[in-house]
Amino acid sequence: MSHADFVHLHLHTEYSLLDGACRLDTLMERAHELKFPALAITDHGAMHGVIEFYQAARAKGIKPIIGCEVYVAPGSRLEKKKVEGDKYHHLGLLAKDEVGYKNLIKLTTEAHLDGYYYKPRIDKEILAKYSTGLIAMSGCLASEIPDLIMKDQITKARDAVDWFKQTLGAENFFLELQNHGIPEQAKVNKQLLIFAKEFGLKTVATNDVHYVEKGHSHAHDCLVCIGTQDLLSNPKRMSAGYVPEQFFLRSAEEMKARFAEVPEAVLNTREVAEKCNLEIPFPKAGDTRFYPVFNPPEHFTRDGYLRHLLAEGLFRRYTIHAKAVGKEFVVSSIDEPTRLPTFNPSQPNQDEAIQVVIDRLQTELKIIELQGYISYFLIVADFVQYGRSKGISCVARGSAAGSVVTYLLEIANVDPIRYALLFERFLNPERVSPPDIDIDFADDRRADVIEYVREKYGRDAVAQIITFGTMGAKSVVRDVGRVMGLPYGDGDRLAKLIPAELKMSLAKALKQVPELKEAYENEDVTRELMDTAFILEDLTRNASVHAAGVVIGPEPLVNLLPLKLDDSGTLVTQYAMNPVGELGLLKMDFLGLKTLTVIRNTCEMVKRTQGIDVPIDSLPLDDKKTYDLLNRAETLGVFQLESGGMRDLCKKFQISSIEHITALVALYRPGPMDLIPDFIKRRHGDIKVEYEHPLLEQISHETYGILIYQEQVMQATQLLAGYTLGGADLLRRAMGKKKVEEMQQQRETFVKGCH
Repeated sequence: MSHADFVHLHLHTEYSLLDGACRLDTLMERAHELKFPALAITDHGAMHGVIEFYQAARAKGIKPIIGCEVYVAPGSRLEKKKVEGDKYHHLGLLAKDEVGYKNLIKLTTEAHLDGYYYKPRIDKEILAKYSTGLIAMSGCLASEIPDLIMKDQITKARDAVDWFKQTLGAENFFLELQNHGIPEQAKVNKQLLIFAKEFGLKTVATNDVHYVEKGHSHAHDCLVCIGTQDLLSNPKRMSAGYVPEQFFLRSAEEMKARFAEVPEAVLNTREVAEKCNLEIPFPKAGDTRFYPVFNPPEHFTRDGYLRHLLAEGLFRRYTIHAKAVGKEFVVSSIDEPTRLPTFNPSQPNQDEAIQVVIDRLQTELKIIELQGYISYFLIVADFVQYGRSKGISCVARGSAAGSVVTYLLEIANVDPIRYALLFERFLNPERVSPPDIDIDFADDRRADVIEYVREKYGRDAVAQIITFGTMGAKSVVRDVGRVMGLPYGDGDRLAKLIPAELKMSLAKALKQVPELKEAYENEDVTRELMDTAFILEDLTRNASVHAAGVVIGPEPLVNLLPLKLDDSGTLVTQYAMNPVGELGLLKMDFLGLKTLTVIRNTCEMVKRTQGIDVPIDSLPLDDKKTYDLLNRAETLGVFQLESGGMRDLCKKFQISSIEHITALVALYRPGPMDLIPDFIKRRHGDIKVEYEHPLLEQISHETYGILIYQEQVMQATQLLAGYTLGGADLLRRAMGKKKVEEMQQQRETFVKGCH
């Protein structure tokens, strides 16, 4: 037999929260090293890590087998009452194909939505309904058949075997043999081999994998204690007969040796792997088939309705602006709802600047229509308009402000022409990726808008998105110290030595902090704690609901991805934000912003006490008293300007325009902060404003020759190296995400373009 003759079919990743210690990257490295041709994921009760597992396995040339160790209710999943014996049994299920994958999604969703009682549970009724395309394994000692065998209820065990065989078919039901040195397993295995002959079923050998390396056993024990709020020293915490250092990713040779008396059980794992040929369909960029469809009013097509709204927006946005500066202009052809207004040079009062807007609008529309995002923009415009109609403050943030379309639809309130914002940063025609419109809502009314979306597109087609917390460097040190039984002060002392920086790791902290390194080298208890923490660091720890993420589907989401409920009964995806997007679903951020609530409440108070309507969306941007207030650093409660550092910066800089505020906010973050002293000196004329190249003056004159904004980087790339703005956005993304290899490739293109 070779490496290829055995495949692990029972494996818990880090997504078996606080029970599995297999980090996906470490797991795949080890599986590749052991030359496994395939590998299964069977996390407890949910499919949280399926997509990342699938992609990580493929990246290592390993065939991913998608499964789940489900919990089976002893009776009906709908019964939520205490019964004698176990509240549930374990059962391993594997998807053979796309039909099996979709049925697994339905089973795990049903387990969370209707079957939840202590654990998410299915029952035999629903398993029979969704059994097509699935392989079942009889399971560990916590499963129905082994449990009955241990209780010497052989007749009931035989009936259970018969039910699974009849329900799934003999070719799809395997009797699972395990050997972790637990006495009961020998008894169970002996009877399972008898059943195999009696029913004509095949056996499979599995190891109940919970961690990657044998030496990770102690760390896994700590992980379980963290989850159960227990201490390692508690003698009652482990079930009788538990043997440590057994639940790791054994090599094929170790499994063959362990099951030498039943070599066919080892070989059959390969047969199961060969039966499982799931191809998860990841739509290509620009594929919007899983996006919801916006239904326009009667007599309108979708593109016609979008153009109608844009025509109205042109008059509303730019006529008001022109009047504000003492001019008016006229735009012709507004009566035709399916056409955009066109510039008419024969009308003498028309502000010629509108031509720039029309040209930009036509360019954006062409890209939006070509990439199939018309419904997307209409959907966002619709729920933003609904929010505003109900007095809910709504406004887009981020790159969406670079679109004239979002400005005219009143999704965004910033004129991208006025502030030289680039559409290509928002939607890049050279890199077809979904637009990303993040909307801020007054935090106390955000739920109202989400409820509107549920009512409009179907309650079963809208869900919030799950997010996962991980065991960061500081928290894992405290947690491990606690389960080791150390005084709180000991773990806290070590945790406080770890610098409070983003992406700070234990290894990095050991290099940077001499005191921590000294404690690690000279204190035995500290070394044990840290060595354990190294293994558990960054493991997925818990699940919660993403603060903003919402997904809207064109049909019930259970047809596309697994779901669960949060504590309040809200529908939530089992997949995190990135996998949801990679599956081609429409995800968007509904952000609750306290500042918008404060602003609204303040305006209402002013109206109530002073009788003054504050025009909050059209305040003048040249009010000297406001700038004087900022320059005195009286900015407590002002969003992004209230920290001590920002208040000090306002005093030193002496703000006199809205552009100054945006520049300071952009600069006041790690990295760009180094440019602040030079920026202040240039502002006050203490040093001469110099440009790295004469061409850069036109794009950085306003920022005193310093490139502050990502748009400036894109424009500089275009001017100096001849990039298109779409190509420049690819370079900007590589810079922002610190993709070294891509940056090196871009350097060659950039230098060549400069010549």
